[in-house]
Amino acid sequence: MKHSRIIAVDIGNSQIKFFGSDTFYTIKYDSFDKISENEVHSIIKKHCSGNNKLNLPIFAYSSVNPTAYAKIAEITAKYEIEMFDAAAASKEHNRAVFNDISGMGSDRIMGIIGALAEALPPLITVDCGTATTVNVVDKNSVCSGGFIFPGLYTQALSLAEKTANLMEIPLFYEEFYMAKTTVHAMRQGIIYGMIGSISFFIEKVYEKMKNVNIPIFLTGGGANIIIAELEKKYNIVYRPQLVCQGILYAAENYCKCQ
Repeated sequence: MKHSRIIAVDIGNSQIKFFGSDTFYTIKYDSFDKISENEVHSIIKKHCSGNNKLNLPIFAYSSVNPTAYAKIAEITAKYEIEMFDAAAASKEHNRAVFNDISGMGSDRIMGIIGALAEALPPLITVDCGTATTVNVVDKNSVCSGGFIFPGLYTQALSLAEKTANLMEIPLFYEEFYMAKTTVHAMRQGIIYGMIGSISFFIEKVYEKMKNVNIPIFLTGGGANIIIAELEKKYNIVYRPQLVCQGILYAAENYCKCQ
């Protein structure tokens, strides 16, 4: 970490992560109005010494939730915190090329940047969050595109909400077996359905690129549930804070407000 003032802020659809040299904090929320100003203030205060504005942290951010971002921006404005759009800067500076891609979320972009900060292309990123995304970068650092489908917890919640006789269940890794109860059948179906989906896309990318040694960067809140099975077959690089790592890379290299 080059600049201790920089805090990566990954604004997702159900939680916000703050990540820096001596900071890791997660705010989980059901709606943007439940984002606590006190929690954000405690993070800011930790990085301030006296009233010197030069000691204020820089919030380098990536956001897939405009409403949640607006809430964070409203809070930080009260403390005159500098906000730096890491995804926009990364696209502008061509760390990876996204010319043929439309509408890619900043979390996908920053995951790719985080992976490229660590490994040479080609590579794949798999982010297991509210949505699961599989993203592909070719040998020339050009983003080839990717795939989006419901995440583990989204699937579990959807089954509970949309069916009369199924309930919301806890998700955790279990070795494969023939499930004999409804709860076990749901857990096995969701987890191994996810593993199967991810494996399908990986195999298709391998086929297209004629390369079966491509590193796969795995991240997101559900990654720890499926990693054991994916590691049996693929070159998995597990990075729980991959998006934050991409944000930090962009801020350290492109932010002019340091």
